[in-house]
Amino acid sequence: NLQQAIEFLDGLFVDTPNPKAIDVLEKARRAGISEMTLRRAKTALGIVSKQHASGYWRWEKPEQESSDKSEKGVICKKADGQADGQADGQADGQG
Repeated sequence: NLQQAIEFLDGLFVDTPNPKAIDVLEKARRAGISEMTLRRAKTALGIVSKQHASGYWRWEKPEQESSDKSEKGVICKKADGQADGQADGQADGQG
């Protein structure tokens, strides 16, 4: 079931932060999780596939991407479209 697949992926990512897609599929099959259910769990967790230069695919969790971006100084936007720390009614660079 979906919850079992989600728990499987959570556990897998603790042991292997960016597992190869082929390894994930094989381990899931051995655990009795269908590929379709595994892919639904992948979507539910926000996991993305990324192809590496050597040609293989890895699965990566979203918090790994966001931590990479935050280290590069990307500003997070609030729901109202303003950057965090920007006062209401102020335009960038004006105040």
